[in-house]
Amino acid sequence: MAGEDISPACMQVLHSMCNTFIPSLPYLDVARAETNQDIEKHEQIAAFFALRGSHDSLPKEVALKMKKFLPPRVYDGVRMLLKLLSTGTGTAFLSGKLHRVIGNMKPFPALLLPEREKLLRRWSSGSSTFLLRDLSQVLKAFIMREFYTKVNKDGNNTVIWKALDYTGPDPRLSSVQHDSCDAALEAQIIQFSKAIPSAVNRLRELNILSPDSTLGQNLKIEADAVVIGSGSGGSVVASELAQAGHKVIIIEKGEYFRRADLQLLEGPSSEMYEGRGYLSTTDGVVRIFAGATLGGGSAINWSASLKTPSHVLHEWSQKYGLHMFESQRYAHAMEKVCRKLGVQESVDRENLANSVLRKGCLALGMDVSNLPRNAPADHFCGWCGMGCKSGKKASTNRTWLVNAAKNGAIILTGCKAQNIIIKKGKSTRKPFQATGVIAEARVGSQNISLQVNARVVVAACGALQTPLLLQRSGLRNRHIGRNLHLHPVMMTWGLFDEVEPDLGRSYEGGIMTSYSKEAANWDSSGYGALLMTPSMHLGAFAAMMPWFGGIESKEMMLRFARTVHVIAITRDLSSGFVHEDSSGHLRIQYKLSSIDREHCLAGSCKALRILAAAGASKVGTHNVEGSAFDCHEDRKIEDFIEEVQSNCLRHSNTPLASAHQMGSCRMGVSPSISAVDPDCETWEVQCLFIADTSTFPTSTGVNPMVTVQALALCIARFIVGNLNEPECRLQTA
Repeated sequence: MAGEDISPACMQVLHSMCNTFIPSLPYLDVARAETNQDIEKHEQIAAFFALRGSHDSLPKEVALKMKKFLPPRVYDGVRMLLKLLSTGTGTAFLSGKLHRVIGNMKPFPALLLPEREKLLRRWSSGSSTFLLRDLSQVLKAFIMREFYTKVNKDGNNTVIWKALDYTGPDPRLSSVQHDSCDAALEAQIIQFSKAIPSAVNRLRELNILSPDSTLGQNLKIEADAVVIGSGSGGSVVASELAQAGHKVIIIEKGEYFRRADLQLLEGPSSEMYEGRGYLSTTDGVVRIFAGATLGGGSAINWSASLKTPSHVLHEWSQKYGLHMFESQRYAHAMEKVCRKLGVQESVDRENLANSVLRKGCLALGMDVSNLPRNAPADHFCGWCGMGCKSGKKASTNRTWLVNAAKNGAIILTGCKAQNIIIKKGKSTRKPFQATGVIAEARVGSQNISLQVNARVVVAACGALQTPLLLQRSGLRNRHIGRNLHLHPVMMTWGLFDEVEPDLGRSYEGGIMTSYSKEAANWDSSGYGALLMTPSMHLGAFAAMMPWFGGIESKEMMLRFARTVHVIAITRDLSSGFVHEDSSGHLRIQYKLSSIDREHCLAGSCKALRILAAAGASKVGTHNVEGSAFDCHEDRKIEDFIEEVQSNCLRHSNTPLASAHQMGSCRMGVSPSISAVDPDCETWEVQCLFIADTSTFPTSTGVNPMVTVQALALCIARFIVGNLNEPECRLQTA
């Protein structure tokens, strides 16, 4: 059943679903327009209300995306729901009306719009079964995101954008100048996704093919080191090894996007994300955002550059026996990373969201600070989640990867590592030794296999993909894939009726420039939540916000540019695991523990108070029942806070997000408690190192970029110091 297409009858139901979530509606504002500008705005809003969810090929696009990106179990559940709704009996059963006369039973598409809306609202409510609630929320998220990110062949959607006060791409960056960083990278990049024959020719030109390489579909490359992944960990190791004079090959499954080619549109930029941004835990509750492009997460993150907190360093050193983390060696590595990234705390101009966070915290006497960023003070860009077109953000493809390229490292993009080549080792220290990587590139029906032979293999695919690569390669340590931490994020929102013009719209400006440790518990347990502001463009906003009807949804979208979000990023004690299913798809299992729920709610409740104190007219959560509070009501916000604490994060009624994944190949002092040793070499295989967030013993509680780069710098220096030993006998110093 898994993987089958949605039948024509079910497509009719999906078509009807699209028109229910996004119906064509009469424009309700009949107030008389007094000026030409008012008339124009009136016409724009009327045109927006006239749009329907079935426009063009939306149902077909939604069906294709669900088939490709939903976990099989969830996809099969959606298909079963659509199948039941295609019949009168099934619809009556799901609506709880089987007691009615059979002759009056109608399938979902035959119901009137108010009846369809009533059903969808009921399934979202607490009275619904978890299965119906989850499946209806999946359908809502896919339909809303696809509708609001859809653009025409010219790359715009003027009807929606004008009505919602959305500019589309950053209007200041319609064009950019190619610079020395771009040139250095492109001189060393071989893009297999463009055309396999031309990529092979580049390999020949660079004279790196092995003499015994087959000139057909199987190529061999000789190197000193092969680094799998170009994100914050892999790029640092590649840079250090190349600078030390070693021949380095970087393998990246994602694509290279030239700054000049970045469209800054949610739809096209989804290619830069794992699963095109549709990835989630198997139950659909936590939506996962992970980089899948050259530069990894650093290419699409929001600039936060916090050092590893001292209480985390102490915990890793004392509780887990990893004394390096309280050493001068690691402290110096963090300093070097911050210098390389140009980390600083000044900000010339703060955007609407960060101004709200700061204003609310100060009004309540709460902690608030300037956020360290790997960007200059004048970096006023709200589109960095789609790639930093200005080039001001110091992502790895502007720093470490450039340095690696200038020192001769070769970067292969559109090329996925399938397994690590492991042979019987000669050392008594470890039974096996890594000698290279088998990778594959595919373009349409064309594919080619590459074998990169190397003395050292560094896996830096991230906490989601590195465990899968190790497992495919035959490693059996029981901690590989387990101990996964996600920094679960709960969102709160506030509507601001009047906004100072210089603050701009909610989606513009520096995404993160302020933050609060008010709920982080750094002085006690160290486990709590940081309060920050996210980047929310149309598709993400529509997919995440609660839905209670067509009119309400469109009116909510009209307030998009004046709706500010504050997020609670929780340092989780909970952990999950990742694995590949029988069809080779990534699966993520994760459940929020009761204590993490408390921490997440504590942070979110503080965020609601902050939004209200900053002047919001209404505040709310993303609870599927639409928990919201009108700040002009007579009742106190504390009454609403009490409701949130009781109702939110119960079962699956509140969607969460994760932009930080850690711990799935954690480091430690023994193979009985960890997947890699204190030098991040695997316990089972010599010369196989891990250099990404999967090695973290616990979650960090802060954005992990600086931590993983500092750790990778330590790993790289260890490798460089030992690479010349016979047969790569890398002994712990």
